[in-house]
Amino acid sequence: MGFRAPYLLAAARAVAGGRLDLQHLRQLPVAAARTALMELPGVGPKIADCVLLFAYGFQSAFPLDIWVTRALGELYFPQHRVSINRLRQFAAAHFGRHAGYAQQYLFHYMRTRRAKASRN
Repeated sequence: MGFRAPYLLAAARAVAGGRLDLQHLRQLPVAAARTALMELPGVGPKIADCVLLFAYGFQSAFPLDIWVTRALGELYFPQHRVSINRLRQFAAAHFGRHAGYAQQYLFHYMRTRRAKASRN
């Protein structure tokens, strides 16, 4: 677990101690659930969105990592420098309630495109 070990321990203690009710997250709007997860040490927007999308099925959650950021920049904002907040707003408006699916396609596109380029 490396450098993540203290964060995992803190998260486990928060859940075991009742400070974070994982079942209650399902009842919250995505923004409130994200905020609750980000109260855990070591959890930022990307990890919170990963948890919400992949563990809780919040299809509007949009994990924004370097690959997805590159894809959005290349496909939607060529030759423009766009902030992370603007990319999040764009994803929410453009992809809507199924943004999580779009995120997966963007991620896959960039990873396979890069793999093909390195083989050539």
